[in-house]
Amino acid sequence: MKAMILCAGHGTRLNPLTDHTPKPMVPVMNRPILDYNLRYLKQFGVSDVVINLHHLGSQIPAFFGDGQTLGLRIQYSEEDTLLGTGGGLKTAQDLLDLEENETFILMNGDILVDIDLAPAFIFHERHEAAATMILTENAPLAQYGPVELDEDNNVRNIGGRLDDIKEAPRKKGVFTGIHLLTPTVFEYLPPFVQSCINAYGYPKMMANGETVKGLFLDGCWSDLGTVETYFMANMNFLERRQILSYTDPLEHFTLKPKLDQTELVVLGDNLDLGDGVQIRPPVLIGHNVKIGANTEIGPHVVLGDGVTVGKASRIMDAVVFPGTKLEAKARVLGEIVNQKARAVVPSSAITTQILNTDTRQGKKRKDTQEL
Repeated sequence: MKAMILCAGHGTRLNPLTDHTPKPMVPVMNRPILDYNLRYLKQFGVSDVVINLHHLGSQIPAFFGDGQTLGLRIQYSEEDTLLGTGGGLKTAQDLLDLEENETFILMNGDILVDIDLAPAFIFHERHEAAATMILTENAPLAQYGPVELDEDNNVRNIGGRLDDIKEAPRKKGVFTGIHLLTPTVFEYLPPFVQSCINAYGYPKMMANGETVKGLFLDGCWSDLGTVETYFMANMNFLERRQILSYTDPLEHFTLKPKLDQTELVVLGDNLDLGDGVQIRPPVLIGHNVKIGANTEIGPHVVLGDGVTVGKASRIMDAVVFPGTKLEAKARVLGEIVNQKARAVVPSSAITTQILNTDTRQGKKRKDTQEL
């Protein structure tokens, strides 16, 4: 099976973190988001993947290469001008090299997902659909805009863009960013023109009588496009509230927690810890990390590979990207930090994290803000 992952966007909602890192390469528990998506697709028999590139695109093939280490064949579709979801897909048509009526997967590169697509393939083929949109009920309609289905699971509206007559109540859900498609879709996407498959391609298909279906499926789905959702994704893994069926983000660490362990400290290899370093769980510290003397790390901290923290520093409620260097007496409290930028985590996300931890541990977390 073949798939395409959309990775060309600027990631503006994650600015300034994405000023120097493409959004699919932003790390979750010390691994790029895109790594999770490639492993997710592989479990459904995907062997060939096309990834489109634009913003800081060279970083992606530099990391993943031809996909051989993951057991995949990866090709890259470079866009000199950003072409959107529709234009990007159309540009990659030749690379996908699809047979007539061959089903393939199109998915966004900034989501974290664990949804079983097996029922979707059956549904898609049984209805001889040109497109099937995978929907979830576990996301706010007002934030993302609803996809509306009729009683036969036909898509009738997408984000309120279409003028149509509502003969009966509609089922409404949020689009996950995962499509099952056949090559018919290419007939409705103009070449070398920026377009959105949802706003342009699907309305054209529906108007021409093509079968565009929607299907609700249960499972984990997160849009990692904002600082808040990105932070919470890391913390959900760190507290082991989130477990993926197809990969374990801690698989490269020699110390692994029990699934019910909340007081979690995960340490990588080749660490250099100075005298008086205090670690307050839950914390993940990557490989080849150096932490100066009298530094306090945690709770709720992820330090990427190759991070250096100067002495007498304080880090709490934070994610530090791989390779970042923090000077002595650094203070990183409620922030996401990379080598060149910082982003403040909304206080609501930190409060939610503390409440979740307190509920699981049956106690209140000690206030460490002033330590």
